[in-house]
Amino acid sequence: MGSTEKSSSYYVYKGGVESETLIKGQMPLLTYYFEENDGARFLRRGAERSMVVDVSATRSQLEELLKSPELGATLREAVTKILKDNVRQVTYEL
Repeated sequence: MGSTEKSSSYYVYKGGVESETLIKGQMPLLTYYFEENDGARFLRRGAERSMVVDVSATRSQLEELLKSPELGATLREAVTKILKDNVRQVTYEL
């Protein structure tokens, strides 16, 4: 049987700054990571990969983050969905 593996986390700070490590004295607005499944668990489905985006920011901080030109397209889409649906986590199948 296969298992889901979580790769390292990435943190997004004010201004769209991304980092693989926590920055001392700053709280990340978003955390995202990738989950991979080798496909052995699901008959005939094959391997799967998804990106999980967790929120640790207020609505106004997320709206400010959307204005940042540094924010990538997928994260911009995730933040827009989070604001629209009022949720704290979004998962994207890749």
